[in-house]
Amino acid sequence: MIHMPTEFEDILTDLDSEFKRAFPNRNYQEEYKKIEQKIQKENFSYDVFLRILMYKRSGGCEIDEETVRKTIESIKNSPDEEKMHTIMKMKLKGTQHMPTASALLHFLFPENFAIVDKNTWRAFKKLAKGKYRNFCDIDPDDIKDACKKDVKQYQVYNKFVIKLKKHHKKERLRDIEKALMIYGKKIYGKKIARDSE
Repeated sequence: MIHMPTEFEDILTDLDSEFKRAFPNRNYQEEYKKIEQKIQKENFSYDVFLRILMYKRSGGCEIDEETVRKTIESIKNSPDEEKMHTIMKMKLKGTQHMPTASALLHFLFPENFAIVDKNTWRAFKKLAKGKYRNFCDIDPDDIKDACKKDVKQYQVYNKFVIKLKKHHKKERLRDIEKALMIYGKKIYGKKIARDSE
């Protein structure tokens, strides 16, 4: 059984309102939905690939459509435990960073891979217990470059998020990601308040 702090449980009960309060000036929700809709219409196209890079604020990349198509096929055909390694080998601008690589995987396989960022990692570090705790040594501010060092840390994070999804009986992995983003931001806000006292 997983025991989560009441604050995290409260976030899950009113997720959309909590998300809007936590990120009032960002259009995460809208852009996420646009990417989902584009994937439904066009499958995983070159344009979708570029949109995901922009969604994670990685900027554009100089790569041709054929290379993206071949890479996506390669990712689709590799076992789940190898997918992050496959993306990392792409050596495309931005894709060697854990947040961007995880977003690409998430949009390809939305229920198998969770998106990670500073906030979700901060929440993971706070909530992780037992076997997961040993894999929380990356500082949230260094999460961007973590994949270059250790893909295993992402895999453990991903298993943790999937376990939370099952525990909370959520239909979408995205709901757990959003709750972790909010919780991580709240943790950071409390840290800043303590540090400024």
